[in-house]
Parts: sequence; structure tokens; C-alpha cells
Amino acid sequence: DGIVALDGNARLLYANPGAYRLLGYEEKDFPINSSIYEIVEDRRQLVQLMRSFARGDFPRNVDVKVRRRGGEPIVISCSFSRLHSQNSAVLLSFRDVTEARHTQEQLVHTRNFLQSLIDASVDAIVASDMNGIIILFNAGAQQLYGHNPEDVIHKMHIRELYPGDGAREVGRMLASRQRGGPGRLEPVRMEAIDKDGNVFPI
Repeated sequence: DGIVALDGNARLLYANPGAYRLLGYEEKDFPINSSIYEIVEDRRQLVQLMRSFARGDFPRNVDVKVRRRGGEPIVISCSFSRLHSQNSAVLLSFRDVTEARHTQEQLVHTRNFLQSLIDASVDAIVASDMNGIIILFNAGAQQLYGHNPEDVIHKMHIRELYPGDGAREVGRMLASRQRGGPGRLEPVRMEAIDKDGNVFPI
């Protein structure tokens, strides 16, 4: 991890070798008393952080975008604390999380894309966890069953969508070697039950 000490004006008091390495600088390139405003992308964020230090608030795990030597932007996750040897000084420890944040953004984008596909489907799509609690209920399912998703997701058991022992029958078919093999069920006609108790074929 990089470890840095800053004074009350965000000037460098100390930096360990890890800090210089993560930021791509040699010690002579970013000497003591240099202002870290020079490398922070969002200066307003740094101003707000400095004000919080003055109030005695030292946040942890804050993402800050900085520029490595040469101008390459990276994201560092920062944790702050008071440097007890000097009342106005702040100790900062940080690590490079650029790749992790990029991966997180890609996963969120993929999740949102898949969610859009599910929501746009004219078919009813329902998913439950291994305990049978419904965790996904798209617009097609809402139209078919009449339930609002907010009344179903994490609140309703999958057996409530089938009359009688229908949910257990689906489970048995999924576990068998017939109709597609274990874990897969080829199209099969069954009965379902809507919000008003009407039974209909699916």
C-alpha cells in the first residue's frame, strides 16, 4: 500500500516507496512540500476531504481519481486518519483499485443489459432461489399472473404460482433424467394460478 502524510494544506510531508511506485513517481519528481492538488483529478473532492479533516472526520475506503506520472488516470481507494504527532497532519493509506472498479462497471453494465432483456421479453420469466423464494418476476409474469413484482420478489414462494402440488412436480421433473435431463426441463404443459385464484394453462 501507499502511505502518505499530508499537512493541513494538502502538502506532502512524507511518502513511502509504495506510494511513489503506485503513482509512478521518483522521490525527486514529487518532493516533500509538493501539493497533491497537482495530481488529483477532482479538486473539489479534495477540498471537501480537507474540510472534513478539519472537523475531525477521517473517512475510510474513499475512491479518488489521481493522475500517475505522464497523465494516466488511476483510481485509488483511500483511508484517512489523524497523524497524532502533528495535530493538523493527516495520514493517508491507499491502493490502486482501477482494474477492480473497471470490472465492477462492466458487471453492472452487463447486469443492466440482461435485466433490460428480461424486462422486455413478452414471455413470463420467473426465478426462485433454492428455497423456492421468488427472486425475479418480469413484466410478462406480472401480466400473466396479475401480481406486482414488488409484492412477489423476496416475499412469495414459487408454489403460490401453481395450483395444488405443481411446484413440487416441477422440482421432480427438473431432478429426473426425463424431459431434458437433470437441471433442465423441455417445454411441458402445466397449470398455473393467478392472483385472483384462476387456474390457467401454461
